[in-house]
Amino acid sequence: MKFAWLDILGKNIKVITTSILNWLYSIRKLNYGDIIKNLIVALLIIGVVFIALNLELLKSMPLLVLYGFIAVLLTFLIIQFFTESHTNFKKKEEKEEIKALEKLEELSPLVEEEMFKCLYKLNASRVLLHCYHNSQKSIGNAPFAKMSVVKEVVDEDSNVEMMADYFQQQMLGLYRFPTYVNNHSIFAGNQEDVKKIDYKYYGNMVQTKDVYCATKSIRHGSTNVGYVTIGWQEGKEIPPFDKIKTEIDKLAIECRPYIVMNR
Repeated sequence: MKFAWLDILGKNIKVITTSILNWLYSIRKLNYGDIIKNLIVALLIIGVVFIALNLELLKSMPLLVLYGFIAVLLTFLIIQFFTESHTNFKKKEEKEEIKALEKLEELSPLVEEEMFKCLYKLNASRVLLHCYHNSQKSIGNAPFAKMSVVKEVVDEDSNVEMMADYFQQQMLGLYRFPTYVNNHSIFAGNQEDVKKIDYKYYGNMVQTKDVYCATKSIRHGSTNVGYVTIGWQEGKEIPPFDKIKTEIDKLAIECRPYIVMNR
């Protein structure tokens, strides 16, 4: 009687094997991970049903085997719970990402419209929206902050060249000008004024052929998340600072939702 459960198991091995093979055949189109998971489920179900139909086994089955079965069952259920939780979390993240992209698509023409309004009111050559972001880490796990131009409008009637593509994934650590703007909130000056603050950013200004620029930081709470820049090329009349400040302050507010997404 001590090993009676083995005899019963042997008599039913054909039925068990057939059930497993039928299960595998029905899930042959699944990936390996799903097949393994379904196989484990099948074995556990078969085990539970087998014991339920042969309760006398519990009397002769060694406690170690019984405890082992229970431990495997509980372990699987726990793993399954956390797997499902992680899957649901990822699905939620994906839905939120899709909603954010849809929101950006909705905001894009509205932000461009505001940028064009500012461009024409100030008789400027270009308006740029810069966004700070993360993208890489060092081997020592130190994060690197970067900035990219995510929106640009230009005076098309004057054939001003668009330069946004040249200012992507720029390392913030290489520039002093963004820090200056973050600390002072606003800046307005010519190439020489910029050169005194940041020689590298002055190089960017030379590349865009802007002889004068105004920049306003964009904040999310106490965090600087980007800035807007208005540039004037040679031949453009520079408006008074008060007018520039009024318009660039309004523009920063209008552009903020495009780089600060409240989910």
